[in-house]
This record gives sequence, C-alpha cells and structure tokens, in this order.
Amino acid sequence: MKPKIKVMKNESKNISGMNYFLSLAPDILTETKNFLFELMEETARTKNIPSQRREDRIYIISQLFRLFNEIEIQFPEEKVEA
Repeated sequence: MKPKIKVMKNESKNISGMNYFLSLAPDILTETKNFLFELMEETARTKNIPSQRREDRIYIISQLFRLFNEIEIQFPEEKVEA
C-alpha cells in the first residue's frame, strides 16, 4: 500500500515563495539551520564516506547554512505573517 501524500496548496496569489516557506512554522529558519549544522557535524564524524566526498558535502552544507543565515537577516521571523 502506497502512503498518501498530502499536497499543500498556496491559497494566496500574492504570497512570495520565501514568505510561504517562512509561514510553514514559527521557527523554520532556526530549525533548518540547526538541522544543517547537525548534518555537517554528522558528515564530518562519519568514516564510511571517502574524505574528498566528505569535504565536498561539508562545503555544500556550510554554504546552505550561510544562505539561511543571510535569509534570517533579510527576513526576521518575528515580522513574517502566516
């Protein structure tokens, strides 16, 4: 039996993609940054990934982390309306 996937529809035509993302949860940026940081630490600790690939993954994750830091500066969570 296949699991049912619930599709969320954007009801408002005026909401931007970023505002929609930020409206998904009150602390979505913090949670995303925490997830990326933990993923980066876990990737650094793992021994079953070749070192070059591990370094590449850490670099990509760190760039995503930096991106979400910039988003947090541009879109403070307390100003986002759901």
